[in-house]
Amino acid sequence: MWTTQGEFAYRVLAVTGVLRADPVLADPDFQAAYSWMRREADRRLTTTGPGLLWLYARGLRSEVRRSARQTPGEVLLEVAIPRDRALLSGFAQWHEVLNTSLIVPMLHGETDDEWWVRAEPLKDDFEARIRAAGHDTVGMQDHRLWPDDLRVEIEMSWRSIFDPSTWHPREHVQCVVHEICAEHVVKATRI
Repeated sequence: MWTTQGEFAYRVLAVTGVLRADPVLADPDFQAAYSWMRREADRRLTTTGPGLLWLYARGLRSEVRRSARQTPGEVLLEVAIPRDRALLSGFAQWHEVLNTSLIVPMLHGETDDEWWVRAEPLKDDFEARIRAAGHDTVGMQDHRLWPDDLRVEIEMSWRSIFDPSTWHPREHVQCVVHEICAEHVVKATRI
């Protein structure tokens, strides 16, 4: 897996042997989604921590290259982290979480058109119930303010991002970890 980290973060890793996420650095526009992902990571992984580090796991070479070109002076880390410390998820599906959208996973063998015929009424119904509860359905929302039944329903739908059987065959895969240890580093390249 790969991640780009700033010079300071790389020095922390080199000196202390461990790099942990600083939750203060997380984008404030996505706090509700990040909070949900952190709870899922705490529940699913053998590690815990106050924040998460994001890595690219599969199919995101162009993202890694683009990020590297935009961040001269940073360090590209290639890491090998034990599976019980790394939570993989579908990259495109994660954006549904960021946008506070109900996820209706594609079924095995289902075409995009077949999926949409099945998913559209479910999504429309969910959005109607959100509006009926007095909340907006456009863009990023703090779903933690919704009625409990709707909050639980959307969070349950989001759990499909962790199920590889729901990923598109060419799905990009991302990963979150609580920490990167020095012994996980395979290669470090200054950008």
